[in-house]
Amino acid sequence: MRIVHVCKFFYPVVTGVTAYVHSLSSTLARRGHEVTVLTWGDADEQTLMNGFRVVRVDKGNRDGLAAALTALAGEHGVDVVNTHGIWEHVPVVSEWCRQHAAPHVVTMHGTWMFLHTTDAYATLKGKVWYGIVYRKFLWPRIMRRAAAAVVLNAQEQGLAEGWAVPEGKIHRIPNAVDTSLFVPVAQSAADTGTSPQLWPHFRAADGALRVMFVGALQRQKGVFTVLGAAKRLKASGVPVHWAVCGRGPDEQQLRAEIAANGLETCVTLAGAVAREHMPQAYRDADVVVLPSFGEPFGTVYLEAMASGIPCVGCRSGGTPEIIREGEAGYLIEYDDDQALADRIAKLAADADLRRRMGDAGRKRAEEFFAWDAVTTRLEGVYAQVIS
Repeated sequence: MRIVHVCKFFYPVVTGVTAYVHSLSSTLARRGHEVTVLTWGDADEQTLMNGFRVVRVDKGNRDGLAAALTALAGEHGVDVVNTHGIWEHVPVVSEWCRQHAAPHVVTMHGTWMFLHTTDAYATLKGKVWYGIVYRKFLWPRIMRRAAAAVVLNAQEQGLAEGWAVPEGKIHRIPNAVDTSLFVPVAQSAADTGTSPQLWPHFRAADGALRVMFVGALQRQKGVFTVLGAAKRLKASGVPVHWAVCGRGPDEQQLRAEIAANGLETCVTLAGAVAREHMPQAYRDADVVVLPSFGEPFGTVYLEAMASGIPCVGCRSGGTPEIIREGEAGYLIEYDDDQALADRIAKLAADADLRRRMGDAGRKRAEEFFAWDAVTTRLEGVYAQVIS
């Protein structure tokens, strides 16, 4: 099949969507498909990456995006176009597909579920455009016009059904993880030496638990819940070292609260960890937490589970479809630092429990969330819309 993926950003910009599109495109290319990623960039250019082509159009140029699709169709033909996200590239692609009778597959990546936390929703103009005009009028038409809609979880499926997308066009397919890259310690021969950045105060002889948060440093991601739990556990004498990985708008407030509560020796703001170091970062941790509100289908949990590490998330969004309570980790309510502290204390006291949860998570990741399994399901969607 000749498949074109269209996204607003692509590498070197690292987001959940860009990582997804990169992994999916690589897997499809290995299976013999002709894959192109079309995106906006700083200038018009074409490059090759992992067996697929990347075509960049000058940032924000909608006419250029449509022209690039026309050029791709003229060169090699286009069997299916899959857009990722909900941003301004999607209406361009939707209209182009309508004019050229090309199947359009929409993958929203849960964006509508956390749109209110993004910069796009920070102004009155953004709220009116995205919250009313786009969401209530334009987007439902795009969804009904599409050949198929890929949704991540039950909540997103409910949105599609509310927009009157026919049931036969809705395909519930989860995010995925590279289970050959993210592996448990016992299966890994590599050590990239990330520990000094993440755990500057950790000493194995202390018997402390290493807990890692991975995500944007903003309240919605639950990072202040992490600080609350760290404060409680320090007061109760449970030895825990926390590595907070990421950047974000609340970083300065976090630094101030860490200092104000005397948490400098047990909480480290590690900054953004390079993507190539993340597999080892997971293996260095004992527990991974992302107590985020409305997480659509957090890749962080998948990577932790594939790495054999128990994780803690919130009972909202798509997280309960990933973490089975008490099996591969725990679910708590959003903003409940007492519950997070209780779960971490329980894991700190029981190494065998951590091992059992890690093993269960690895098994679940291999069975349900490996890229080969997810790609096979997406190939079925593409074949269906083409036929």
